[in-house]
Amino acid sequence: MTRPPSRADILCGLFQHTDMVTYEQAADTLGLDPADDRKAIHSAMRGAGRKLLAKDGRALRVVPDVGYRVAAANEHITLARERKKRANTQMSTGLDVLSGTDLTGLSAEARDAVLAERSSFSRIVDFIVASDRRQQKTEAAVEEIKGQVTRTAEETAEVRERLARLEQGGYDGGGQLTPGQIYATATEEIRVTPGSEHDRR
Repeated sequence: MTRPPSRADILCGLFQHTDMVTYEQAADTLGLDPADDRKAIHSAMRGAGRKLLAKDGRALRVVPDVGYRVAAANEHITLARERKKRANTQMSTGLDVLSGTDLTGLSAEARDAVLAERSSFSRIVDFIVASDRRQQKTEAAVEEIKGQVTRTAEETAEVRERLARLEQGGYDGGGQLTPGQIYATATEEIRVTPGSEHDRR
């Protein structure tokens, strides 16, 4: 006997033909009310999102008060970071709950269980904090490298522009400059030009 398609399966079918499904469209397809059954629609959408990600490598993203849409591939890192942030918050909240537990009314066994779980949560939260700090440092280093590459590209373009000008009309004592003299002159001009990037550094 063939199993009837789940709500998530039905929504997956919709996303095979469009990148955006509104709450009204989902409700109409599932036989639900777009307002009263919003929780059920969210649940079905989450299921559809898991199936789409596993099958097609596509992720769904909420469009507030509208519905769900397929996220572009370059949005996946943002989605992952948003979920990581929510997970970190939940872990911290869990640790707060365990840390605030009144142990006086618990049996020795229950107290040991709470303390063990609190220790486990504490280690995980510490690891998350350290990991976030390392990630921030890495991202800052990457941005710095990008800035250096940009400056180098700008400086190279300036050298080429000066070379072109010198090749067109650069003379020294009546004789045209050699290629080596042209390059040396161009780079020296950049180094000593007031207000240049090199001069400022």
